[in-house]
Amino acid sequence: GNRIMSNFTAGPWKVNKYGGIGTGPYGIDEIIVDSEGCGNAHAADLNLMAAAPELLDACKAVLLFHRGGDWGEVAEEWKALTGDPSATTKILCDFIRAAIAKAEGREE
Repeated sequence: GNRIMSNFTAGPWKVNKYGGIGTGPYGIDEIIVDSEGCGNAHAADLNLMAAAPELLDACKAVLLFHRGGDWGEVAEEWKALTGDPSATTKILCDFIRAAIAKAEGREE
């Protein structure tokens, strides 16, 4: 889905073949961290860093899902975060699982 971002580079981010992190399908369109900036980072560290936008969106989705009140006020934000207009526990859990999978280097 579309990302709602603040003062950082919009995701998704990917670990690229050079050992850095960037945007785009190969992680090279806009470099977030170059391979020299990663130093001795292990692949697991790079995967976790690259998943930061998705993990943040997953946290925001949990808070939206459990906020109470009039759903109509946040329905568009939910759809922008999750890419799905339905606010169900399954959609929320699938969204969180995908973010965790990316952080663990096993994108679903």
